[in-house]
Amino acid sequence: MANWKTYRWGDIAALEYGKSLRDYRTSNGNVPVFGTNGQVGFTEKALCKFPSVIIGRKGAYRGVHYSHKPFFVIDTAFYLKPLSDDLDLKFAYYNLILQDINGLDSGSAIPSTRREDFYELEVNLPDLPTQRRIADIFSALDDKIELNRRMNKTLEQMAQTLFRQYFVDGIDEENLPEGWRVGKLHEILELPYGKALKQGDRKGGDYPVVGSSGIVGYHNSYIADGKGIVVGRKGNAGAVIWLDQKFYPIDTTYYVVDQLQVKDLYFHYFLLKSLPLAGMNSDSAVPGLNRNEAYNIDILIPSRESIIDFNNKVRSLFDKKYTKEKETATLTTLRDNLLPKLMSGEIDVMQTKPEELHEPVLS
Repeated sequence: MANWKTYRWGDIAALEYGKSLRDYRTSNGNVPVFGTNGQVGFTEKALCKFPSVIIGRKGAYRGVHYSHKPFFVIDTAFYLKPLSDDLDLKFAYYNLILQDINGLDSGSAIPSTRREDFYELEVNLPDLPTQRRIADIFSALDDKIELNRRMNKTLEQMAQTLFRQYFVDGIDEENLPEGWRVGKLHEILELPYGKALKQGDRKGGDYPVVGSSGIVGYHNSYIADGKGIVVGRKGNAGAVIWLDQKFYPIDTTYYVVDQLQVKDLYFHYFLLKSLPLAGMNSDSAVPGLNRNEAYNIDILIPSRESIIDFNNKVRSLFDKKYTKEKETATLTTLRDNLLPKLMSGEIDVMQTKPEELHEPVLS
């Protein structure tokens, strides 16, 4: 760390306030708008004229984000303005990911970050070439992760299009294809309750623990034996989540059990996503998906042959999607493990070949 120096953030950068803005959620502009938890819309004119870091100012969770182009910040966030030519803003972004921004609480009724507290935080800064080299490494990882996410979104959209072609477009309920009929949702699937699992038991293990908003941990046993579907019961009620492996659904969810005796659940997944499940709330104190109402939704039940043919075509798309998800998980682990090592100078990036950064960090 011979070329690293210790500063306070207030010595090298300023936090500039965002401004109130109307209609950013419906604007057709191409300037991204950021709030405390990330991008929230678009507008016509940038507040910050250069790519930079956005830091949450108000809210229980205040994130750190980066915009690759000029942007607008609403009044729940700051943006970072350099005070020194020796600061690379992309390096600043990756450095600030490690800072406990949410720990900088002003103590007011609404959790918030004060600029004065931020300015007192220490930062270790290498020379500019080293900053740029570190930023380039993480940018390459993040670009690959984002590319994988976009590809997976495209793969699911392709499968969604196939579902519509098979089971929606051109189907006349008065003259159904042979083997099709009108029925109820409970005729093709069951929705058993997930099982409670303490927070302390969600660490370690090979099987994802799934809540109504997605994976919330890992456990050493599973409930659902194989690829399957979780449906949000409480919290994010009506959410439909696909899992590509055995999993443990917790008690804020239902999971899907097939009643058609088909090999895959791809048809069930896209059918559930097409139904208005989020509006079927129970009357309890905590709104949730009413399973009995869901069971009694009228649906078209295609022939078993049509469902199997659809599943066979979609399987290859979901296999590709799962491969990308596994690659993304590996890249995310690599990035998260590298971050403190590179930001502390433990690894000298100027003396290390790119391929040498991988295995030692992941092992």
